[in-house]
Amino acid sequence: LLSAEEIMRTLVRRAGREKEFEIDSAGISGFHEGELPDERMRLTPAAEATSSTHHSRPVRTEDFYHFDWILGMDDRNIDALRDKSTRRGK
Repeated sequence: LLSAEEIMRTLVRRAGREKEFEIDSAGISGFHEGELPDERMRLTPAAEATSSTHHSRPVRTEDFYHFDWILGMDDRNIDALRDKSTRRGK
């Protein structure tokens, strides 16, 4: 069980391009804000380094200004991100 964040970190690390990217993850809602990742995630060796320190957070308005790319994992997430992006600055 790996998170999309950890998969991206692994791909970037394998390409030797860690210094070129800032990778973060966030949820659509703040329902789990401040919580650690799911216990199953924290127990996987590949996620060990970040999963024990990363706390859940929602996508924020400033993310649309800070990051070049924001990826949604399914159509519902993408629609929610589009909605949040059109409301930024309002």
